[in-house]
Amino acid sequence: MNNEKKNLFITTAVISVVVSAIVSSLVYLFIGSRNNTENVSSVSEPETTLLEEKPAEDKPAEPEKSSALPKVTPQTTVAPKPTQQSTTPTTTVKPPVPQPKIYSMNISNFAFSQPSLPITKGDTVKWTNKDAAPHTVTSTSGSELASSELSQGAVYSHTFNNIGTFPYFCAYHPSMKGTVIVK
Repeated sequence: MNNEKKNLFITTAVISVVVSAIVSSLVYLFIGSRNNTENVSSVSEPETTLLEEKPAEDKPAEPEKSSALPKVTPQTTVAPKPTQQSTTPTTTVKPPVPQPKIYSMNISNFAFSQPSLPITKGDTVKWTNKDAAPHTVTSTSGSELASSELSQGAVYSHTFNNIGTFPYFCAYHPSMKGTVIVK
């Protein structure tokens, strides 16, 4: 009977340790997947302590029962899974800054070659008079564009630093009109 009790005690202790390890693993996986942002310096192995009930000294010992199992109290320490921090440096890529462009606008046959010209802020428009008659490039309202008299072959350039729509005309020939649209 004594060997049976020892075998039962050992079997029970082994089963308790295995169950405790399984539960610890499941808890570790559950906590690790939910709190993977915490750093942990070490992970402890589960500790199991077997406690036997001892009869009190002033009470007589109860007779042994073959079906009685010793009490096993597992004590498990579970730590969250440590996170691995990236050592790869991050690089911020800025979109390329568009370079200013120069647009050519011919004045010929008493007309501007492009009545409406869309450009980007910072771009330049260069008007060239191809006619024998003199012309101007003059803002319809405001003073954004104000060339002097352009004789044949003369050039007037203007860089647009403001966003907006800039209508213009020829002061000598008011029917000659154009618009620069700056985005």
